Amino acid sequence: MENNKEKIELLGQLVDGAETSIRAARQIIFELSGGLSGSHSKISAKAKNLNVLEDGKIIEGVFDGEHMIGPDDKKYPVPANYASKSKLIQGDVLKLTVNADGSFVFKQIGPIERRKVVGTLTYADGEYRVLAESKAYKILFASITYFKVQPGDSVTLILPKDGNSEWGAIENVIHTPEETEDAGDTRDREDLDLFNIDEPLKIEEGLDESTEKSKKKKDDTDISEILVEEPLEFSKEENEKDTLEVEADEELSDKKEKVLVPEKEVRELEI
Repeated sequence: MENNKEKIELLGQLVDGAETSIRAARQIIFELSGGLSGSHSKISAKAKNLNVLEDGKIIEGVFDGEHMIGPDDKKYPVPANYASKSKLIQGDVLKLTVNADGSFVFKQIGPIERRKVVGTLTYADGEYRVLAESKAYKILFASITYFKVQPGDSVTLILPKDGNSEWGAIENVIHTPEETEDAGDTRDREDLDLFNIDEPLKIEEGLDESTEKSKKKKDDTDISEILVEEPLEFSKEENEKDTLEVEADEELSDKKEKVLVPEKEVRELEI
């Protein structure tokens, strides 16, 4: 029973992929037959009303999805990374500044009104497209690498609010709950790896030596506090002085003991 369920899910995925490829193929046929010639003519007409300033050093133009179309109907290549990160869409007005060294600096000066749709990324005939509203929109390859999306992923696509458009700009990738849960599990495993309890703690050698020195110093201080005070030492002169004083005291004591009895008292005793 479980095998049948897995086969049904696989068949459903194959059917979805086939439908996506068919829609993308129909869109290519539509483009080759000139179905979007009107949008290109509108961009060229809009660009002709813009300005060229400072002898051609500053040029205004309209973004067509890959290039900037100038007032002279010239195409100026816009860096794909800049267009992808800035989410430029077909019809935005840009200003090109040509520096003295010949480098190009683009700046968005007139964004058009936008709308957002949800679509699915597809890959056919060497091109990535987003299928939305039964239409396959071209996107820059830089958006694929910047957002790291793969065919089959759901994305939020930015489109012009009015008029036909051949190109769109990816704004975000819509992750499924399963993908979000897997990403959370991966982060949890990475966090656990940082605190691997199987490995013993390691103490740096320098820190260990410092701790031992501090401990030894503390032990020496404690021992010195409990040592018995050493006997006082006196100089030779102080010892001699003390000896003389003691002899003087003894002589004085002898004199006090040898007291003479008066003669009158002696006579009375004899009687």
